[in-house]
Amino acid sequence: MALNINTDIKTTYDYVPLSERDDKTPFTVTIRRLPIKILTEIQDAAITIRESGGYEYNVNKQVLTALEYGLVGWDNITDGKKPIKFRIVNGKADVETLEYLPEDLRVEIGNVILAITRDPNNAEEILKA
Repeated sequence: MALNINTDIKTTYDYVPLSERDDKTPFTVTIRRLPIKILTEIQDAAITIRESGGYEYNVNKQVLTALEYGLVGWDNITDGKKPIKFRIVNGKADVETLEYLPEDLRVEIGNVILAITRDPNNAEEILKA
């Protein structure tokens, strides 16, 4: 049986975090699927094998790297007075800019980026979940 793939898969998506979905002008991010090289680096870096046996799963490092490479913009975020501009430095989301996001949003958005990268054929369902 032949492997059938969709070659017309989008590379960027708009995502509204769960906590923003009832808002008339929600905070929205633009994300992209990660290149396979970055996904592989993220997956390899996420696991640390101890010399004494066992392993650790570095979830926060995985989420941060996904955000750095997969978050490409945002809308409707302010400091109460003026919009906070999204910045890209050296081809990645600026970590200082990412610090404006509460941890729960960083985790949610990072996990959505990873999920879409792993399963691009189901991206629309992932974005709605």
